[in-house]
Amino acid sequence: MALRILLLGGTSDARPLVELLLGQGHGVLLSCLTEQAFLDISLDRFCQRSGALDAEGLVTLLSQERIDAVVDAAHPYAQVLHATAVAACTAAGVPLVRYQRPEALREGDDVAYARDHEEAARLACRAGERVLLTVGSRFVHVYAQAARECGCLLWARVLPNRESLEACERAGLASDQIVAELGPFSVEANLELLRKVGATVLVTKDGGDRGGVREKLEAAALCGCRFLAVSRPETLAQAVVHDPQALLGELGRLIARD
Repeated sequence: MALRILLLGGTSDARPLVELLLGQGHGVLLSCLTEQAFLDISLDRFCQRSGALDAEGLVTLLSQERIDAVVDAAHPYAQVLHATAVAACTAAGVPLVRYQRPEALREGDDVAYARDHEEAARLACRAGERVLLTVGSRFVHVYAQAARECGCLLWARVLPNRESLEACERAGLASDQIVAELGPFSVEANLELLRKVGATVLVTKDGGDRGGVREKLEAAALCGCRFLAVSRPETLAQAVVHDPQALLGELGRLIARD
């Protein structure tokens, strides 16, 4: 039995998951925040849309597109989207499977953790520190405020798009504090930037191996830089899988249930 699946994507996980699901005969609607994440796939059973959705909008989409199941494969730290997916699927009675990348950081790594960005900003931004921020642009204002209050220096590496640059500017960062580059970044590239700004602290999120966190960790160790990671938020979804085969298993159980 083929399912009509809504895949909430936008990360590098999207293409392999779309190809996997199409290969199993399912129909796939890929939903991304922007068209920049669209895939060049031309099949009758595949379509894509862009734009943010609140819970009500997602419920409407599920009904209009006659969705049988939702696979939430958005970024591990996309808390608002994850909560929206849970609320909408619960309201619509549509099964939800959360596909989440395994964490890249492991026990024994020289890492300090923060519960959230507010705590990370307090731990990183101290007098005399030179902080390299690699957590995206959404919370850059939190770190910028903390840096101003304690008088430490801050740089933010963000995506080279208008939204990211404007967020940095609103936070009060000068142009020479913004590093607009598109990853993935090698150990060497991370090390070069850390040394260029003289960073003493690197702040990151654990986006999994695809997120380049291991390369950041190795570079920080090579230059004696303190490594601070914002912990992943707890998932609200009941069904959570970490690899493609487990995802197929969950979808297979949905088919068997019907």
